[in-house]
Amino acid sequence: MCGIAGIFSFDKASTEYSKYLEKSISALIKNKNEKPNLFIEDNIAFAYLKNTQHAENQNNIVISDDKNYLLLLEGDIFYTENLKNLINNTDKIKLKTDSEILLFLLIEHGESIIEKLNGNFVFAFFNKITNTLIVSRDYIGFKNLFFYKDDEKFIFSTELKSILQFDITKEINSAALFSYLQLNYILPNVSIIKNINKLGYGSFLKINKQGFEIKNYYKIIPSFNPENYDNFEIASSKLRQLLSDAIEDNLAKHPDASCFLSGGIDSSLITALASKFKKNLNTFSIGYKDVDFFDETQFAELVAQKYNTNHTSFKITNQELLDNIDSAFDNFDEPFADSSALALNILSKHVSQHSSVVLSGDGADEMFAGYNKHSAHFQASYPGTKEKIASGLNPIWKIVPKSRSSKMSNLARQLDRFATGYGLNPNDRYWFWATIGTEEYAKNILKLPIDYSQFSAKKHKYINQDICLKDINNVLLTDMNLVLQGDMLIKVSTMSAGNRLKIFAPFLDKNIIDYSFSLPSHFKINSTSRKRILKNAFNDLLPDEIFSRPKHGFEVPLLMWFKKDLKHLIEDKILSEDFIKEQGIFNYKEISSLKQKLNSPNPHDSPAKIWAIIVFQKWWTKHM
Repeated sequence: MCGIAGIFSFDKASTEYSKYLEKSISALIKNKNEKPNLFIEDNIAFAYLKNTQHAENQNNIVISDDKNYLLLLEGDIFYTENLKNLINNTDKIKLKTDSEILLFLLIEHGESIIEKLNGNFVFAFFNKITNTLIVSRDYIGFKNLFFYKDDEKFIFSTELKSILQFDITKEINSAALFSYLQLNYILPNVSIIKNINKLGYGSFLKINKQGFEIKNYYKIIPSFNPENYDNFEIASSKLRQLLSDAIEDNLAKHPDASCFLSGGIDSSLITALASKFKKNLNTFSIGYKDVDFFDETQFAELVAQKYNTNHTSFKITNQELLDNIDSAFDNFDEPFADSSALALNILSKHVSQHSSVVLSGDGADEMFAGYNKHSAHFQASYPGTKEKIASGLNPIWKIVPKSRSSKMSNLARQLDRFATGYGLNPNDRYWFWATIGTEEYAKNILKLPIDYSQFSAKKHKYINQDICLKDINNVLLTDMNLVLQGDMLIKVSTMSAGNRLKIFAPFLDKNIIDYSFSLPSHFKINSTSRKRILKNAFNDLLPDEIFSRPKHGFEVPLLMWFKKDLKHLIEDKILSEDFIKEQGIFNYKEISSLKQKLNSPNPHDSPAKIWAIIVFQKWWTKHM
């Protein structure tokens, strides 16, 4: 399956919308082997893509024998053998596909069964008897689901561009754009278009002629089990078993799965455990041939050698970046400016030639305190002498040249951000460290009227003022709800789907998420170490170099590219004074100032800010 869409008409026959629905699903086609399929009956219509090369492995629309129930599924349901035990039908042994199993579960148990589902999925379930539609998104939000509703109809799709094919008003959501310019991504649960929304993770939507409601069936809630506080070793052993179980189930469902292997702790652990269940495991990594500072493939090769995997390292050249940048822009369903998506797009493209399913290490950083900012939060909350000195030198960090393009300039950038954040309260500190631009910057660069109340409400939903973000577990919970949802999962799902590559993230198995948030924060981080429990649970599996190496992140050399190979994007008409003024969205004076800063001795975060504007402009010219 490669994308789904549908329409539920309140007063008209769905056939009246069929031409729009066909355009809607056709907008999701990525290659010549994908064919649109429509199912239309009375006031309901479903659409999906089917790959003619792999039709036998796909879940499609399934219909109950009595024709009263319809199900359309995109994605995978995990642990299906356990779920079969909940079906009373005597023929359940014949149920083979996830779609068939889920259909029977919903018929027998109704919406209550949704909370028991584990997997990466979106689905639509229609009950003809009650004329009721349920659409649901998976518990952690690996799959996206957009929807639109007016007095006549309800439209849903896995991609925004699909809904834009209908005859609806397209108007920029200024509050969403305002947050995008600060974060480099759209806040979860909203879209860049007014009146089109995203269904939140762990939620389902129920709609009929009588009403419309959204219900949460899953929410990450810290439970802090007292039994876990005193026994670090038992907790480590439990975590190891849970991760092994998740990987084993993923490989049982997709025996030919491969692994992304960056050389970081998370992907290395996935590789180490996967190799125990699968011989001749294929692993893939990516580096930068022209920029050594950003290349870390040597660490991936250490792990590959230890577990004797069939390893391939792809080295991106600047020319390859240029050759693939348009495909990356095509994959952006909404403006999305995490520049590491460029590398992931190329990696996904290469890997898709060898494998259709890949396991990744996504989610571990957010749950187990893996980012540099988590150390910074800890140090700011429990400062020692060096933290106080670093903060006291803030005036110096302000004038030292800063960028992400070298070790020293990046260190200066990090120290400047730490020193500024140190002086803020924990909640404001979180937002400052999460953003690349301040609210003042976003106000100055935008000309559109901004609905500040909407932005403030959405911001406070994630930066909960009732929760003190001094506690690291609360920081991690906020990361799960904000960063994971808005940035990391969007990047992974968008770039993989654009290359027709299916990605599973075993760390984000529901059982592991729940267990992680039952653990005390000191199991995850202290003054000397991040990911403590991961390192303890798996210390026998990886070379010492993997555990001891500093966190680098999946970054790209934007500043260098903008000065050479991507210079044409800075000079493109979409950033010209005439185009900006005619468009009426941005303040050209501020954009011009960013261009100047980019070429100054102190570029700081100007490359990321300019990249965000370029991405938006490319998206706007294509879809608006």
